[in-house]
Order: sequence, then C-alpha cells, then structure tokens
Amino acid sequence: MTLVRVITILLFCAPIAERAMASTCEPMSPTNAAEHAKVAFVGTVLQVDRDPYRPRHLCWDESHGSHCGGKRVTFAVVEALRGDVDERVELVSEDACYCLGSYWDVGDSYLVIARLEGEEASERLVAGDVCTGTGKLDQRENYLEALRD
Repeated sequence: MTLVRVITILLFCAPIAERAMASTCEPMSPTNAAEHAKVAFVGTVLQVDRDPYRPRHLCWDESHGSHCGGKRVTFAVVEALRGDVDERVELVSEDACYCLGSYWDVGDSYLVIARLEGEEASERLVAGDVCTGTGKLDQRENYLEALRD
C-alpha cells in the first residue's frame, strides 16, 4: 500500500473514529472517580435550560430533540462531598443524546461529579459525564459510598 493511500485512509477515518469515541467511554471505577473528584455533591434539579456548551463540537444540539444539546442546570444541594459547594449550584453539562452527559429531570436527585473549567472571571462548573460517575442518585450508590469514605 502506498503512503498516499495510507494517509488518505487515515484522513477519512479520523473523523469517524472521533465521533465513535465521543459516544463511548470506559467508566471510571467508583474508587478512581472519588480519588480524582475536585467537586462532588448530591443535589436535586431545580431548573434545566438550554446552553450552547459543546466542548467537543461533535455533540448534538437541540435540533436532535429536547434532551439533546448543552444544558445549564440549577441544583439544590442536599450533601456536599468534595470542594467548596454552596446550597445552590449552577453548572453546565454536555449533550446527553450523543456525548454521554446526563438527562437532567427537574425534581430528581443526582450525584454530580464536576470540574472547574476556564479562567477566573470566566470560570464555570462543568458536570462530568456518565463515565466519570455523574448520574441519577439511585444508580450511583457505589460512587456515593466511595466519595463518603
């Protein structure tokens, strides 16, 4: 196979492979997630709004459905587990339809493992995806136990 063919195949396949990786991941173990968590809390969703947050530019937007696209989510914090967490927290989340973010439902309780992104004035809290431990509380008991230890 010539070098030109190899390069052509790689250039053609790279975007496909990148999209496939956006929708799959290796879940972190509860212990590993707890060791690396900078911000974590249990909270009840108060409000969910659309947000243009699309860090990978591969994620779907709201044109694919109401649950799709970036979200701005407001929580009433029930239990702070890591970091400096107020009684009320607002964060952004990536697309749940394609990029493994959570489907946020108002009134439901979640375990949220998040990170700070950006610089000083533009810094914001970003929810981790399902592979880092974020999700509905009743489905994340192992992660919650690891964070409490």
